[in-house]
Amino acid sequence: MQHGRVWELYSDDQKLNRILKFFHFHQLSYIEMVQANFPLLYSKFSRYKDSPYQTVVLLCLKADKPKDMYSEPSMIYYTIASDSDSIVPPQIRIFDNDQERIDYRKQIDNEIRQSYLSQGREAHRLGYTQTGFTFTTSSNRYSYDSPLTDYVYKSIESSLEEILGRF
Repeated sequence: MQHGRVWELYSDDQKLNRILKFFHFHQLSYIEMVQANFPLLYSKFSRYKDSPYQTVVLLCLKADKPKDMYSEPSMIYYTIASDSDSIVPPQIRIFDNDQERIDYRKQIDNEIRQSYLSQGREAHRLGYTQTGFTFTTSSNRYSYDSPLTDYVYKSIESSLEEILGRF
């Protein structure tokens, strides 16, 4: 009997839609949560200072890989300055193979800086995160069953640690 992987249950279009909604609702939730719960601190959080921002996801669907544990779609995500005054949907760039996507990493810091400089703003958060598609489908915490809740919580915790130090 062959065991399926979570990502095999989604079509490519469903994966893209899942990723778009996940990162869009993360930004909406983060901003709403910090404004409501940390009225005296939120304006000091680097993630908040960078908003509105647009999340960029470099995605490799790995459609040509054999169906095994290494066929999970992989992504690198980071944020750039938004051209809008409001929250905009994420941008997904699809790469045919992991090596192309990995090679693109060298350009990310410059892309982030340039996006903010072109608007006369300063980037407060540089860098990217590399993960798999299951980041958007499965919780890493035992007591929760929501990867979005986990990510919002970790983002707020990270913002608080910037100001108050490590918990």
